[in-house]
Amino acid sequence: MRLAVDPRLRRQGIGAALWTTLRAELDERSAKVACLWTDDGTACRDFIVGRGFMEVVRSYEQVVALATAPLPFAAAEDAVASRGIRIETLSELQIRDGHESLRRVHALYTASRVDQATLAA
Repeated sequence: MRLAVDPRLRRQGIGAALWTTLRAELDERSAKVACLWTDDGTACRDFIVGRGFMEVVRSYEQVVALATAPLPFAAAEDAVASRGIRIETLSELQIRDGHESLRRVHALYTASRVDQATLAA
């Protein structure tokens, strides 16, 4: 579940109301762990720390701006291809595999995260 408050509407009690309702549900279910994610440097961090949460795991996303990224060198493409790896866009996958492509992309994403630290580690 992803909940957020529009930054223009923060500090009006909306997040607190969401948390109060969610906390009651967690208590009713005897939840042992509740995880929240926030971006660094936002008001969200202070909000969740103020409600008793502490940082356990920090993760980073790496994003490439494809419109301005340098094109890969032919040698790099050949090296990847020689290992049996094929790079395709989601659009290409959807044309070939239809809705099954989304399941396959999710499975690949999940498999690629197997060695990442988790709360259970």
